[in-house]
Amino acid sequence: MSTQATARPFLVSTASGRDAHHVRMVTLILLAVALLLSIAVYGLDYYALNTMDRPYSLKHKLLKPSGSIGLPLGVVGFFLFLGLFLYPLRKRWAWLGKQGNSRHWLDAHVLLGCSAPVVVALHASFKFHGIAGVAFWIMTAVALSGIVGRYLYTQIPRNLSAAELSLQEARQMQEHLTKALESQRLFSKAELS
Repeated sequence: MSTQATARPFLVSTASGRDAHHVRMVTLILLAVALLLSIAVYGLDYYALNTMDRPYSLKHKLLKPSGSIGLPLGVVGFFLFLGLFLYPLRKRWAWLGKQGNSRHWLDAHVLLGCSAPVVVALHASFKFHGIAGVAFWIMTAVALSGIVGRYLYTQIPRNLSAAELSLQEARQMQEHLTKALESQRLFSKAELS
């Protein structure tokens, strides 16, 4: 059996695993966006009201923080935070660290971190007063910094085993790619250096 024949099933299973994860994440993102957007659109006229006029709205019993929709949103927000804390805990608890792929955990962490401020805002009926308001804006700043961090994380060069490249490995890769471009004769040596 050749090395190509033995390597191929591993690569196929890895690719299908990535595809399955991608499908799961896209599905979860679409569900979260659809649910949150539908609640926001439904309550748009309520959320646009002055806080003094909201109790007179027909939607007040549903959308107030203790209402039929507002209270479950608070519970969902609580569980989103619990899910968020699983990502750092997996670094401390060995049994949790063995569950799944780090990249998949990070994707779930980012999804929960982006959803939590929106869920909390809907739960609070967009009333951000006092210490709860300060906590909301801090949470929003943390979520935005997480998005920036996720972007920067993707910019780190990695090898096939997903480990960060050392400077020597990056230089070797650069030399290899430069030679490949030189062989195609699309660029001069001066342009490639």
